[in-house]
Amino acid sequence: MRKCAKSLSSPWHEVSFRYEQGRLEGRFSVLTMEKVDYNSDLSSDNDTGAAVESQASASVSKGSHKLFRAVSNKALCAWGFQLMPGGDKMYQCKRCKAIMKQTGSSYGNLVGHFGTKTCFRVTIVASNHPDYNANMQPVWKAYHEDMKRKPSSSLFRPKISKWANTIFGWIELVVLANNAVRICEDMVYRRNTVMEDIARKTLRKYIIKLADIVGLKVREQIGPGNCIIDGWSSAGKHYQGIIHRWPIRDTHSGNIVIKKALLSCQPLLDETSYSSESHAESINACYELFGDADNLVVVITADNTNTNPKTARIMQKPMIGAYCHRLNLATRHWLNDAFDGDLMKNLETINAVMVRASSLKSRGKLRSYTTYVPTIQNRTRWTGYQDMAVKYIKLHDPLLQTGDYVDLGDDHLEDIDVNIKGGKKRVRPNILQGPTLKRFKDSFLPCLQELQKWFIAVQTEMDLSEAMDLFECARTSNRLKDQSHEFEERLQEEHELVKSYAFEQGVRKIITGKSEEMNQAERNACRPLLRSNWPNLYSVEDNEEPSGDINSPTKFMKKLKSTKKRGRPKTCSAFIEDCSWITPTTVEVERLFSKCSKVMTADRRKMHPRIFEAIVCLKENQEWWDVDLVQDMLAGHWDTRLDELYSGYGSIDDYIEKMDSNDIEDDDDNEF
Repeated sequence: MRKCAKSLSSPWHEVSFRYEQGRLEGRFSVLTMEKVDYNSDLSSDNDTGAAVESQASASVSKGSHKLFRAVSNKALCAWGFQLMPGGDKMYQCKRCKAIMKQTGSSYGNLVGHFGTKTCFRVTIVASNHPDYNANMQPVWKAYHEDMKRKPSSSLFRPKISKWANTIFGWIELVVLANNAVRICEDMVYRRNTVMEDIARKTLRKYIIKLADIVGLKVREQIGPGNCIIDGWSSAGKHYQGIIHRWPIRDTHSGNIVIKKALLSCQPLLDETSYSSESHAESINACYELFGDADNLVVVITADNTNTNPKTARIMQKPMIGAYCHRLNLATRHWLNDAFDGDLMKNLETINAVMVRASSLKSRGKLRSYTTYVPTIQNRTRWTGYQDMAVKYIKLHDPLLQTGDYVDLGDDHLEDIDVNIKGGKKRVRPNILQGPTLKRFKDSFLPCLQELQKWFIAVQTEMDLSEAMDLFECARTSNRLKDQSHEFEERLQEEHELVKSYAFEQGVRKIITGKSEEMNQAERNACRPLLRSNWPNLYSVEDNEEPSGDINSPTKFMKKLKSTKKRGRPKTCSAFIEDCSWITPTTVEVERLFSKCSKVMTADRRKMHPRIFEAIVCLKENQEWWDVDLVQDMLAGHWDTRLDELYSGYGSIDDYIEKMDSNDIEDDDDNEF
């Protein structure tokens, strides 16, 4: 009897009773209900009634508007995110491809990502909030519609062959786990994997073939967007990385989403010249594989070097100087000028101490007092001095205990790198003590840590307007201001490093909804962003180009008529509404090169650039391929289009055979 009474008073019974009663009364004609998972993070027994009442009232007020049933946070995360290979709770959003880490054992921070502007743009509130069900409707709608599109039975799914799973598994081991192609012939791997054996040349052929198919898929969907370029040198070769970001209208949700793809990571066409003409030629050649380069490239984002602005002028495109690079250049001047040069003197002394402590004998002695390892200032890292200063504070007492860094004379000078001008400088490696150490901890270190936080902030995903706001905040920071005039000048919006000032200001006004305040120069610079140039995003009736005079009589009359009809002025802009695809930094390419360094290791330096590019493209474009695409490749569905690409060689198989006949080096031999 107790069990029966408990079951009758259970929340599920209450929900069923309310639903049945509402259905008979005709109130829930469009409201669908299902059993709530009370073990999930979505709801609890206490808020079930409130959720049902909220949904019922929303149904009554909205009439025929369909409300989608609730989905648990766990189910939403399993549907909307995929676990990154080799990452510790690192997940990638399947919708906007953003990467984030799960904190704790709950799913709150992952679900919170659905509220970002690059994803669903919903307002995330607590599950017991009255607006929770209404706010989550766009997410639940996408979930249920996606579940309907996916067949519920495996009988309707294409069966993946064993050979396709084998090829897919070996490619994943090479591409995602940073293994050499030769592992497929390694007997240890073969004994400990369930996949079939495969020859090295066969695996290499399918890696190149799959990368080309991914390129064909990108070519089908690519549109005008942002070209992000940067360079990286390794094993005697200089590689140019090109990532393309573009907006596209999602056919299911109707929202504008941002797509991204790595188009190329290979040496320049002319490796004997690294001029701006050579860079422009390589960029154009890359884009010609995907369409018309002039139409696809709307804006270029690159470092503030002498070559890149001239490259943009040759291509006749606006260029956004990478804000991360600008902050790095400005920070060098701040470190040199801050506190009348006393900070840099301390940093040079600390660097000399770290250089001396990094020798084999010094490290051996230091291990007796601490497990920390000395960190030398790294010029290639944006936060080299900041990282070294933080590590020094941890190592100060152990270094003092060794007795090797006190009162050293000119016989023990150490060579260190100079901050701005380059070159070397000889400095005494004496540790900081007394008032000097106290001042460094109390005054210098907090400023260095704040600089470090600004570098972390500029590496997050943001639009151009947010990057400008970040620079203004850093420039006027209480700890950083009034220390270096050059630092504050370099962070100004109109600094000489800003090569396309009118374009950047125009984009900022478009993002902030103030496009009507644009002057004529900004309008001319942002003309490629008119809706009329984006037929894939907007319908014809929305493509109204603004007149030259923003205060013309015609515009006034249209505004007046709109006000009388609707009670408010028409605010629709003639420019595209979403400019988040224009990135102000080259962080994505910098991260790409970090992945490249794990592929081009010391024992794989004879890898051919063609094979290297194929591996890197598959690694960076993971969302563009899966086991189904591998099966289509093996079935020959892409052979006709691939043969068109390699018509000069006969077919793609002939091209790869020619590589083998010419004894093209892969990653099997060392080169020292």
